[in-house]
This record gives sequence, structure tokens and C-alpha cells, in this order.
Amino acid sequence: MNRYPTWRTGSLGRGEACFAPLRLILTFVLCLSLFNPVLAPAQAGSDGAVLFVDNFTGSQAVKKGSSVDIKVTISEVPDPGIASLQGELAYDQSLIKITDIKLPSFPENGSIIATNVSLPGKARFAATILAKDAKPVKDGNLLIFHAECLKNGRSDLTLSIEALADVDDDKVKFDVTQGAIECRGGGQAPRANFSFAPVTPLPGEAVQFTDQSTDPDGGNVAQWVWDFGDGSKSSEKNPKHTYTARGCYLVSLKITDDDDPLSDQTTKRLSVGNGCPDVILINYPNPAKTETTFDYEFLKTVKQATLMVFNIKGQKVLENSKLIGVGTKGQYKWSLRDLGGKDSPNGPYFYWIVAVTQENRVVKSPTNVLVIQR
Repeated sequence: MNRYPTWRTGSLGRGEACFAPLRLILTFVLCLSLFNPVLAPAQAGSDGAVLFVDNFTGSQAVKKGSSVDIKVTISEVPDPGIASLQGELAYDQSLIKITDIKLPSFPENGSIIATNVSLPGKARFAATILAKDAKPVKDGNLLIFHAECLKNGRSDLTLSIEALADVDDDKVKFDVTQGAIECRGGGQAPRANFSFAPVTPLPGEAVQFTDQSTDPDGGNVAQWVWDFGDGSKSSEKNPKHTYTARGCYLVSLKITDDDDPLSDQTTKRLSVGNGCPDVILINYPNPAKTETTFDYEFLKTVKQATLMVFNIKGQKVLENSKLIGVGTKGQYKWSLRDLGGKDSPNGPYFYWIVAVTQENRVVKSPTNVLVIQR
């Protein structure tokens, strides 16, 4: 980024006298003070001009990663109008970045305008009208700051006016309504996740569920919907629940963030009283015509697992010992070709998974039936 101020000098016609020679000297003082102000503060007061800084909060919050124009409007400007201006806008540089400043009310021809956006946490500006036929500033957009939202959060937008003078070089009283900006969202959905303890509870034993969800765009999870798989639900962040009967329960958590809002959901199996099989294996489509998918899940950590398929004669047609996702859950697609690469004929087939746990215990899924029907 350029470390020096940006200068935009309006043109004066040949032989044209300056509107106020004193302001030419004042202008250079103002512009040189873009790094550190040197003038006495302007006169603030409730009976003069009114400056209003945009407010981008609540429903007007800006999405992270997007840009916005922060406008400063001025109204109730006393006659004969404003000809000179100097000041700065302070902000949280960790949340937003200001890349440009415009002063649309100052005429391009006949004005000297200087801006500096390279200072940490502040954007400085100075302007003065020199041409005698240029119109002084009245009500309207006084300043426009082009800003980018870097991350989620809230920043005050504090406008400081160090010089505000009319065409006669008299100070103009003013009052400022400060603004703020909120950066939120970014369009990325949160990621639902949770844990529970104990891992294999007994009937009547309380289970502590702990939300471990994250929001990649920096937002916050605002809503939790738990379904414990036995007809009970909860909206707490970290609820407790007690199962009264042995069984294999599907527990789901749906979360919603506070930004967009966007949602995500995840489901885990919970074995109460060892009510779940060690290996869960399902297959679809079934009957299969050209391809079928096996979804599997291990409730205990395993170090090796093998999927096997046999035909009705007891002949092995598939053996896969390199299952993806060993240790948790995964998926395998079968092309319905046998070990020799030939299409398996129509008929029933039997499949299961045999796995070895970290404790070297052999576990097996229930035997299921797949029908090939071309």
C-alpha cells in the first residue's frame, strides 16, 4: 500500500483568481497534517451542521469478505456553505480495511483534495475549494469510505473533524452522529459435531452430550435441536439424557448459526447396554442392476476390516480388505463383478464384514442378502 497521501488537485482556469488565497495556504497545512493533525480542533456545537456516519449493524450487517461504502452525510449547513474540511475516521483495523476515500461534494475542478488510507486504524482526509466560481458544499454526501470486511465482529466508526470552515474561512459549528459496522457470516454453513460419555452406557445411566460444532466463517451457533432416538428431544447446548431400555439408538444434532442463518446436522449411534452390533452394514440399491453401495460403521475402533460377498453356492465373489474409513465408518461401491472380473449372474448373494479391533478381538456384522437382478 502507498505510504503517502493520495492527492487530487482540481484545475484553475488561466488568469483565474483563487476564491480565498488564505485557504490555499491552509490547504497545504491540512494536507501535510494527514499523518498527524496540527490544527486546533474545529468547533463542535448543536446549532451548526449535522454530520451522520452510516450504521451497518443488526439487519444491515455486512457479510465477511464483502465490501461496502460507508457514507458520511451532512445537513443543515449554514450559509454561505463549507469550503474547507479536515479530519479522520477511526476504526478497528483487525475487522475492516478502508481502501479508498471520496469527497463527492467537493468539485473536482477547483478543489485540492488529499486522502491517506495507509495509517493503522484510521483514514485521514483534507479538502479545500480554491476556484472562485466553485459552489461551496451544502447538504449531501460529504465523505464515502470504501471498506472491506475482514472477519466477523463489530467496529465503531468514529469520525473526528479537525477543521470545518466556510467560504469566508470562518469555523463552522457541527454535531456528529457516530456509526458502527458489523461483519458477519460469509455464507458458510456451520459443521455439526458432538460427543457423549459414557460411550457405552447402561440402562438408567445418565449420558452427557457435548456440542463440538464449529462455524468456519466465524459465526456462532445459535440453536441446537437434539433427537435422542427414543422419542425425547432437547434444545440445550450440552444436555443430559437417560435411556431406560437396552438398545441401539440413533442420536441426531441439528444446529443453526446466527448469521445467515444456515444449518447442519449429524447423526451418531449410541449403544445402551451393548444393544448395538459391533459392525453395522447396509447395502443399496437392492436389488442391484449395475452397481451397489455398501455403507459400514464400526462402533469400536478397528485396525483391519474385510468385506466379503458369497454366491448361493458358497463361492467367494468379492473380498476387500482395504475399506476406506476403517476405525469409524465408510463406503464401498461394488461393480457386481467377481474376483475374475466377470459380471456376477442374477441371484441372491450373502455379504458381511469381519473386523479386528485394537484389542485384537474379532467382530462381525450380521449376514445380509443382496439380490442381483439385471
